[in-house]
Amino acid sequence: MPFMPLRRSRRVRLLSMRWQRRAMFVLGGIVVGAAAVGLTLIANYAQTAFQHLIYHWRYASLVVTTAGFGGTAYLTRRF
Repeated sequence: MPFMPLRRSRRVRLLSMRWQRRAMFVLGGIVVGAAAVGLTLIANYAQTAFQHLIYHWRYASLVVTTAGFGGTAYLTRRF
């Protein structure tokens, strides 16, 4: 763009920066949406596994829930 007037080159640069911001916003929305879908799929799998475990051993919820809270408390205090 050596022969482009200064005013036009500024405008092109501003439009480019504007589009970069818009693209980052859209990309961020896509990433957040994909993360939400991924977490939903993982939660559904965990719920199915938990139901399967309870079906085979009726006291599993008592053990798993207590161990989960204990593990979470340990990790929180440790790190």
